[in-house]
Amino acid sequence: MVELSNEVMQLDYIDLGEFTPEQIATCSEFNRIWDITTPTLVSIIPSETFIMIGGLLPYDKFTYIDKIPEGVKKVRNFYGKGFSVIDIIFSPKDIMLYFLCPSNIVTSSTLIKDFIVNNLSGTMLNFDITIKNEQSIGCLDMDDSQGIPKRIIHYESPKDDTDTYNNVFIVGIHLVFDNHVPLMTTCFKELPFKTICSPQLITFADLCHEGFLSMYPSLDRIAVANEVAVQFAKSLNIDVNPRPASAIELESLNNLSGRLNNDDWIINANHPDVITKVEPCNIKPPAMQYPEDIDNYPEYKAMLEALPRIGDLK
Repeated sequence: MVELSNEVMQLDYIDLGEFTPEQIATCSEFNRIWDITTPTLVSIIPSETFIMIGGLLPYDKFTYIDKIPEGVKKVRNFYGKGFSVIDIIFSPKDIMLYFLCPSNIVTSSTLIKDFIVNNLSGTMLNFDITIKNEQSIGCLDMDDSQGIPKRIIHYESPKDDTDTYNNVFIVGIHLVFDNHVPLMTTCFKELPFKTICSPQLITFADLCHEGFLSMYPSLDRIAVANEVAVQFAKSLNIDVNPRPASAIELESLNNLSGRLNNDDWIINANHPDVITKVEPCNIKPPAMQYPEDIDNYPEYKAMLEALPRIGDLK
């Protein structure tokens, strides 16, 4: 259990309901555009199926753009300290959670990661679903019918103790309910690395399961999200405080959504309002156990070292 100061009395739980892909592209910026003073959990349901990429890699790095079905939108969100190494598909059957925590309340990124993993695993146990103990980076796995571990929950956790904005950590959590595999198999290119889950990796689809609903067809995603809030609050020894988003909070999201809904930004990662800078890159493939293992992936290492990283929005 994480010990909080006596001043922190609640976990704000904000259910934003249905959000468009363009709105969801802004959600990684909650800690930039919202005034967060207490632990907060935000719940969102995508309004339609879409493909998301983050950071500064061109869209065709991992995706065959011409194979994306007509009507499936493409959006790009904004990462303040790095870039995504995969594209991800979201659908209206999925649910997305964002956990925001002031760094004066939980001071370590390691504690944040442990908090997320332990509580998500505990949440799923309450639905008689067992998450594997040995996890890949940035995801929680469960065994499929053949006993092969497949990603069922993705999360973007702080990478180090300086990975905050406005002194607030943010963790995006994607609970996969839908069957994205056929679309991923069609649209996604081969990844430039292998993983523990799939040593003979072909595409990102090989890592993913057909969603919770393929094995647990009666699982209620809203009930799962609500239970995550209960478990988070319990671990923090505080109460859940359901509240709506304020008019100012919603306006800030919609304003940023308009800025990021730019074709050159979405496809090529070029944006007149984004300042970029080159920094040493410590992102590692999921199969890496130690930072020095990067030398075993020379092409991946060269790609990471050559690419700029996001600095800030003007």
